[in-house]
Amino acid sequence: MSKRLKRLMRQGRYTVTFDQDFEGVIKACAGKREGHYGITWITPRIMRAYAALFDAGYVHSFEVWNAEGKLVGGGYGVALGRVFSTESQFSHEPNTSKIGFSVLNWHLAHWGYVLNDGKGATPTILDMGFRSIPRAEFLRLLAEYGEDGGRHGIWSVEAGPDVVAGWHETNRPEGMGPDAVATR
Repeated sequence: MSKRLKRLMRQGRYTVTFDQDFEGVIKACAGKREGHYGITWITPRIMRAYAALFDAGYVHSFEVWNAEGKLVGGGYGVALGRVFSTESQFSHEPNTSKIGFSVLNWHLAHWGYVLNDGKGATPTILDMGFRSIPRAEFLRLLAEYGEDGGRHGIWSVEAGPDVVAGWHETNRPEGMGPDAVATR
């Protein structure tokens, strides 16, 4: 996590919640993004499928709210056992998805998750401290931890951006994830 991002998180300008506005998050993730074509893989059919998984407690969203109470960043993913797979993120104000993603990863680590699959080794993902792993290792982790514990149902935030900004990788207990991106 960059010093600049930590400084922004300590300013208290944003609040992060989990599972409070899944519909708003997935619609924002499907929306047109500056500098990208208007095509998205998140079609109405995909939205309905993820909504059903959300209702069943397997899909979770993270929301970032500004001081005016407006949803300005977030994302969602699938939790299977102690493995989480981040599916998509959005940001309507600079760095807000990074704030939410950092808070999500702090919680996943403290809840005993061993992996957050960030989908691809993008510069942003790598800057957040993720590393690429071989497909075989990803499949092994999924087989070993995909049905092992985890949290089911609605999630709630236990530490906000200000607390998470003080989290250092060196403070992470041995073996506590998540920290990887699968190489497909």
